[in-house]
Amino acid sequence: MRDAIPMMVMDATASAMWGAAKHGTPVPVRGCSAKFGNEYYPEGFIAEYFFRRVDGRILDWRGRLLLARLAEPTPNRQNLTKPGRRGRPRIHPNAHVEVDQRITEITKFARSDANPIIKLRREITLHDFSLVSGYADDTTLTYYRQGSPRCSEAQSARFKHTLELSPAQFIQKLAALKGIS
Repeated sequence: MRDAIPMMVMDATASAMWGAAKHGTPVPVRGCSAKFGNEYYPEGFIAEYFFRRVDGRILDWRGRLLLARLAEPTPNRQNLTKPGRRGRPRIHPNAHVEVDQRITEITKFARSDANPIIKLRREITLHDFSLVSGYADDTTLTYYRQGSPRCSEAQSARFKHTLELSPAQFIQKLAALKGIS
């Protein structure tokens, strides 16, 4: 794509005959009040000499740049989960993908009619998972999901226990922690 840009600039310059004659001035003077780039040109000059001569070429170069961009390889993101709705995109691989899979399963149950607690018929979040595991925030869960040594064996055991809960048990425990009946 970088090789195409200089050709595009040269093409636009040649098409407009920009270098053939000096029509602009560095400061506005009588008759040259239309600013284009760093210089001032006569009214109508830009539309007459520049845009008219590059009109079809602009679409041609947009198409070439789009095709060049689509041909670029995308980064390999097999081990990375989708970024959440907020925050930075994930840069560390997710060592415990089973947490996201389990949250998806519990969310399906929570949104269904099988969920007896109407106030919890919503998406289950990482914060909810941390809360059921016994943590007020999701910092320790983040360490667990990354496979970080900051998460101790005892903390890992709590998350593993939460993963083993059925969706109904998870919802009941979450309701009790939130004071919902």
